[in-house]
Amino acid sequence: MSAIDLAILVAYVGAVLTIGFWVKRRASKGLESYFLGGRELPWWMIAMSGSSSYFDITGTMWIVSMFVAYGF
Repeated sequence: MSAIDLAILVAYVGAVLTIGFWVKRRASKGLESYFLGGRELPWWMIAMSGSSSYFDITGTMWIVSMFVAYGF
């Protein structure tokens, strides 16, 4: 790996750890803070969280399998 690759990797791991510790500290205030985000989440973040569970690979796999099965 080159120096720039290593720097990017270290920066990424550092950012993930920093965000993880920050979220852990905020969530450890109580159950409401953990499960409901302290009732401070904006509507768009709740919408993204709820809709993200609908995105998966099964739809793509189904479409590809139909292309293979019917020879498109």
